Amino acid sequence: MSDPWETPVLQFLEDKEEVTVDEILSMALKIDIDRHDRASQMRVSSILKSEGWVGQRRSVRGIRVRQWLSPNHYLLDGQVGQEEKEAAGSKALSSAQPLAQPPAQPPAQPPAQPPIPSQENSQAAQLPNLPDQPDQIPRSRKTVRNGSGESHAEPRLLAVGDRVEILAGGFKGRVVSVVGLSPDEVEVKGSTWQITRTYSPSDLLPV
Repeated sequence: MSDPWETPVLQFLEDKEEVTVDEILSMALKIDIDRHDRASQMRVSSILKSEGWVGQRRSVRGIRVRQWLSPNHYLLDGQVGQEEKEAAGSKALSSAQPLAQPPAQPPAQPPAQPPIPSQENSQAAQLPNLPDQPDQIPRSRKTVRNGSGESHAEPRLLAVGDRVEILAGGFKGRVVSVVGLSPDEVEVKGSTWQITRTYSPSDLLPV
């Protein structure tokens, strides 16, 4: 529903380029100036805004007043109204504000690498478990003959459990088993012996 004041106000504005609310209240609506209250001023301002008029504060004879400019009005001094200045200033300020930057993220850490085994440990892990070997293995000498009929002793390693032939002494030619070793002697035992006997490695021949 339109405002009853709209028709007289628009008729008054037909030949106007700028006007004040008090002028409209006094001249278009014939309201005494002592009755220009806030409600009547807002009512006229609403009509002006609906018709595209723009309000701005200007100095008239040293007094700051709010004037309304028609949509076709051009300011000769090239100045925009106070409201336009404030709007432009707010827009410039908002565009000048830098966008909030997200907090810097720490660089991603590479996954921990498993320790590389040393070459010595790797080689040690690959070696099979070997049985303990005696510190020294005495040598026996095997007598062989060459083509000219001459004989010589061929050294050979002995180990506990070997079967050997006795080459000297009262049991010469007897085959016995090695049951003990030392750097210079070999302990042997026959299958029917109650005791062991000791021989030099050179007196025994592996069989």
